[in-house]
Amino acid sequence: MFARSYSFVKFVLILVVVLLPFSSFAQFKGSKLGVTSISSVSTEKEIPFWLQSNKNGIIQNNNSQLVKLDFVKGFSNESLFDYSYGFNLIGALGEKNEAYFNEYFAKLKFQKMQLSIGAERPNERFDGLSATNGSIIFSGNASPIPMLTGRLTDFVDVPFTRGYLSFKGSISHGWMSNERYVQDTYLHHKNLYVKLGKDEGFSLTAGVEHYAFWAGNSPKWGSLQSGLKAYKEVFFVDSGDPIVASDGTVSENESIWKLGDHKGQNSLELSYSN
Repeated sequence: MFARSYSFVKFVLILVVVLLPFSSFAQFKGSKLGVTSISSVSTEKEIPFWLQSNKNGIIQNNNSQLVKLDFVKGFSNESLFDYSYGFNLIGALGEKNEAYFNEYFAKLKFQKMQLSIGAERPNERFDGLSATNGSIIFSGNASPIPMLTGRLTDFVDVPFTRGYLSFKGSISHGWMSNERYVQDTYLHHKNLYVKLGKDEGFSLTAGVEHYAFWAGNSPKWGSLQSGLKAYKEVFFVDSGDPIVASDGTVSENESIWKLGDHKGQNSLELSYSN
């Protein structure tokens, strides 16, 4: 997904796959560089499910070899304003011989505020024990989605509550791949979490997540509603305008119901820390 193949890069990565059947890692001046080689072999036609699941879509379904080159320049803990960037580059030999960037991102932060752009896998939650990683949309079985995101990276205290009430949230605009029935689709995502309690002791956190797939080009309905007016209607879960297909057929669904395909998720979490 979102692969950009280059013959020279492909040649180099395939050579590394053959000559480097191990993993290595280096760290220098706040940056990390890692190289990983993975071989997947099965006596059956396809690789067992658990060998390819939650690998962010990099393991092919059949016998394959791949090399993954990771680079990350991280944030400095001492700096209020800082930047970070990184990528991982995949080279694979198998049913598909390909080279592509699976992750690529750049971030800016100021205190607890962060702006990021690119495709990056979500942070692992619950020590990997959750099959969904706490999300009904983002999956560890697929390549990450390119997104522009503004977020609070940690809880911010509500004034006059002495730290017993805090909140955090995020808002994102994403671009889905074109391997879909409706191409050029956007993903809208926002969330808000409120925590009762401090970092030490018991705390109760309630959250709400909102996802919406909208815009794009439909084989039946043509170009779907987009732009600032449509974004406002998606953001506030409002109705849109009727859609007219090229054959003159009119769809009233967007005006009767809501513009876009909306999904919601609620969570309630009780924690204890000492």
